[in-house]
Amino acid sequence: MLKHVEDITAIHALTRADIKKLREADTISFHRSPTQSSIDAKLRKLTQATEQIVWEHSVPVHSTLKWSSLEDNDQDGKKKLSEVAYCHVYHTGTNNIHMEWRTIASLLREDDRLELVWYRDAGSNGYMKRHGLHGDRLQIVIHRPHKTGFQHLLFLIESQCCENNSARMIRRGVYNNE
Repeated sequence: MLKHVEDITAIHALTRADIKKLREADTISFHRSPTQSSIDAKLRKLTQATEQIVWEHSVPVHSTLKWSSLEDNDQDGKKKLSEVAYCHVYHTGTNNIHMEWRTIASLLREDDRLELVWYRDAGSNGYMKRHGLHGDRLQIVIHRPHKTGFQHLLFLIESQCCENNSARMIRRGVYNNE
């Protein structure tokens, strides 16, 4: 999580338009690539036969990637995870987690800065490892301007248990095959 004021002030400050779209969306997705990070909001018009996108809005955010100390190092000629990681979480209005997102979105204010904190294997343990599973986690930090600097509000967005495949939240490369 970012702590230095200079780093936080470099993050995109939320506008009224950003907040409105993040609150009204029926689909929210969180993304991180080696070059950019965003929260993408979308409103769809659903009929029995089709899905039509009414609008889409992307909010640039800062991403921090944390992982087990073993993956931090250059192993077997592989690039560092931070150089190749792609992260993705997708929520629609039918997911239970969406109500948690609505609560977070309701707390957003103009000039807040958003940071996604991706934890690879944060929830992994010996039992999961024995079965080839990984416990990844995504948190969001709202950095709110305050008279003494910034106030930091931290929320859990997603916790996921998955095999090390292309469905994993935090992958090495686009399809986990960097």
